[in-house]
Amino acid sequence: MTFVALDLSKVSAGWALWNEGMDLPACGTWELGSSITSAGRAFLRLHQRLNDIHIVTPISNLTYEKPLDPATLGRQTSFDIPFVLMGLAAHVESYCEAKAIRKVASVHQATWRRHFLGRLKRGTRSTTLKDYAVTACKQLGISPGKHDAAEACGILDYSLHLAGITPPWRMQHVLTGQLGRAA
Repeated sequence: MTFVALDLSKVSAGWALWNEGMDLPACGTWELGSSITSAGRAFLRLHQRLNDIHIVTPISNLTYEKPLDPATLGRQTSFDIPFVLMGLAAHVESYCEAKAIRKVASVHQATWRRHFLGRLKRGTRSTTLKDYAVTACKQLGISPGKHDAAEACGILDYSLHLAGITPPWRMQHVLTGQLGRAA
């Protein structure tokens, strides 16, 4: 079984992949576009990257971070950002349907973060949360490179938890969370 997790973004989308038999997940980032790239081009690039993975190792389970509700963003953003994020999520769903990937799910960022990072103080800044994800990965022996890849690893870890699978990086650090909170 191949599990894939995505932290969707036009500029830097994080991805993580794990197959049974792997000690650690593979992870990285994809640049799907820039401020001048059309939404359609970003969707096409996402399709191409997913296809690259699916050709090498057929995806059996895909989980992605649910886009934020545009109403929560207030006036700080244009229409384009929610449009692209919703479009990327819709494209993931469409891709999975076209490739007969039966297990596809979205997860709210607060849900996977609570699982991966533990309880956090309400109002913690986004940049701090991203740093926490990188730190959590490093504590588990994963080298994500960028925070987008670290967040994809967090989503993957949550997806495996839901599937009832304890991956090797969790087995090796069974007490990490408890010891970290006790310190």
